Amino acid sequence: MLLTNFIPMSSTFLGNKVQLAISTGEVQLFLDDKQNLPLHQNFYYYTGFTGDNRHFFNRSSGAYIFRPKQKTPITIAPKPVSEVYKGPVVEEIHQVFSDWMSQVIRVYKEENHVELEWLVGPIPVDKFSIELETNGTFYTDSNGRELLKRKRNFRSTWEVNISEPVAANYYPVTSRILIRDTTKNVEVAVLTDRAQGGSSLGDGEIELMLHRRLLHDDAFGVEEALNETAFGKGLVARGKHYVIGGTIPPIGASPSLAALERDLAQRKLLSPWTFLSPANDFTFKQWASTYKMEYSGLTNALPPNVQILTLEPWQGRSLLLRLEHTLEKTDDPLLSKPVTVYLQKLFSPFTVVSARETTLGANQWLKDSDRLVWQVESNEVFETFSEKPKYQDNIDPMTINLTPMQIRTFILDVDYSPKSSIFTTK
Repeated sequence: MLLTNFIPMSSTFLGNKVQLAISTGEVQLFLDDKQNLPLHQNFYYYTGFTGDNRHFFNRSSGAYIFRPKQKTPITIAPKPVSEVYKGPVVEEIHQVFSDWMSQVIRVYKEENHVELEWLVGPIPVDKFSIELETNGTFYTDSNGRELLKRKRNFRSTWEVNISEPVAANYYPVTSRILIRDTTKNVEVAVLTDRAQGGSSLGDGEIELMLHRRLLHDDAFGVEEALNETAFGKGLVARGKHYVIGGTIPPIGASPSLAALERDLAQRKLLSPWTFLSPANDFTFKQWASTYKMEYSGLTNALPPNVQILTLEPWQGRSLLLRLEHTLEKTDDPLLSKPVTVYLQKLFSPFTVVSARETTLGANQWLKDSDRLVWQVESNEVFETFSEKPKYQDNIDPMTINLTPMQIRTFILDVDYSPKSSIFTTK
């Protein structure tokens, strides 16, 4: 990361994405150049309820139950201490909220999202708010794949009686939570770097729980409080959120906001690892002339809506391959269409000789699979995938067709090229 000298507080903008208010220290994120839509971000905490655990209404908040004492979280610091740094690649705001809460906000050149890296301990909640009418509706992802519609204080299949207004509206967020205003035609999403609890307890708000620490047991079996420590102090957590949003493109426009969100999630989840090794006996020119400086296992890029989920040795000269269509059928007018992958022209280290499809778990040939058909009651379902036909022998087994949200698994027989090693010297 390249940073220049500290910029005095009179410089309050990072690019056109972030504004720091001098008087209050509050940060506003501007997610759309077309509309003035400031999104406010801050940190809060809930105080856990303490009871004697004799009755459910008097049960303490603990490892297995989230029961805040109050309905509204408490602000950690109304006015954090902030410093601004600007460089040619990235611009940053460093904020200190307390002796256990700080964050760095980053805006990278040529990127359409804002990165927030937080360092926290022990119990905050990260909260984003924007002036949107979301009608009590928000969306969370299901294990990093399709989005599930959530409605505050509502269950689609029964009449719900809400006695825990905060906990009852918290849902698991594996990678993404978002809100939409269909009147203003605006969408805002927050992407996480790990599974967290999240909600939208008020219109225009997104809330994510970063950390928990409690001193009382909830009497659900383990007989210990959720009080994790290291070196005699509460654990410190560190992570990142990525905020992206703006005006929803008109019908037919591509890429859509949903496609951009999924692309960002995939790039952050599958970001390359950085490894360092000593090179004291080499100049850069000598190293570059001796070793490979660039390597790709693909001869052609995958379509933007396809990713390789699994590629691993199977047995002998065979490999296990899983391919996934990453978008839902309503995400994007173009990228949500079925897509074709040509295996024989895909990989550089080896040539695919043959391919046979298996079930998802790779424990049975797909043509031999006869799944049980369940008789179910008719319930309202929000479909996010495309219906696919039952197994049919491909006319060309090297040509793989994928429909939205589909994952297909194959056993490949391959022939390795003698020049395929990543470690080969020139």
